[in-house]
Amino acid sequence: MKPQPKVSVIMPVYNAAAYLSAALESVLGQSLQEIELIAIDDGSTDDSLAVLQAVQDARLRIISRPNCGVGPTRNEGIFAASGEYIFFLDPDDRIAAPDVLELLYTKAVEHGVSICGGSLSRIYGEHEDTSVVPGFEKQHFAQEGLVNYADYQYHYGFYRFIYKRSLLLESGITFPALCRYQDPPFMVRAMLAAGRFYAVPQVTYAYRKEHRKLEWRQRHTNDFFSGLSDVWNMANDQNLPLLRQMVQSSLCDYHAQIQKYLTAQHNAFIREVESFATHQILTPILESDNRICRFLKRLFIRKTLTITTILFMGLPIVRRKSVSSI
Repeated sequence: MKPQPKVSVIMPVYNAAAYLSAALESVLGQSLQEIELIAIDDGSTDDSLAVLQAVQDARLRIISRPNCGVGPTRNEGIFAASGEYIFFLDPDDRIAAPDVLELLYTKAVEHGVSICGGSLSRIYGEHEDTSVVPGFEKQHFAQEGLVNYADYQYHYGFYRFIYKRSLLLESGITFPALCRYQDPPFMVRAMLAAGRFYAVPQVTYAYRKEHRKLEWRQRHTNDFFSGLSDVWNMANDQNLPLLRQMVQSSLCDYHAQIQKYLTAQHNAFIREVESFATHQILTPILESDNRICRFLKRLFIRKTLTITTILFMGLPIVRRKSVSSI
């Protein structure tokens, strides 16, 4: 009888043949041997399934299914897994180092936590950048230790962590079937169920940036707002003001992509979010009756949670700390 894996790595695969081998090697080359890799081919039309089938390793389990999206695909992996903990890996990314799963599992067990995670790096071609990006400081941990989620209040980078499978199953935590913004509701719900997590400063996840170009249409905008609304409601229910600011920031970050697809329902949500802001800045950017203001804003100012960038001809010329609540 095979022993229970300590960690199950769940990999949804869709048309990722160009990067898949590197992702597989980053899992199967881990120093922690008691793992399983569940790769779910989500109806790929390229050679992804053939790449998976060429791997000779008993720890790899392949599931093939018609295309249904990344959220339901990850959920299938959660239910199929047998590991004590779960780690999620996209097929174009990689686990940052060979000792990551061993480190996270050891720290999680040692400190009796259901969630344990580290920092994020970004892959540009063959170069890996581990620097802290302004506005995304919470994707990095400066020191090791227990963190209460009420003090953290962040909703991006769920893939940097391992999650106890029993926590997800007993709390009914799955990914929503959305084509945009499906990750933050999962992360927030898991963090709230756990209450706290253990953080390590080591980079645990390498995220590939350069080839990701998202398409935005009405369906994507609708799903974006569904995910935002889910996180917004959790932030209000748990009185998490920093998480509310994250929702405000997301609206500003994506205003250029969503503006022409906004409906009356979307604008009602924007006004609700704006009512919690220190400065009234969302409506002028987003609502359709302020097109000139929105156009100028998009040309000359780009905001993140902590930084305002002044642009000239689309190029950044001044950066300063933002004093608004965005």
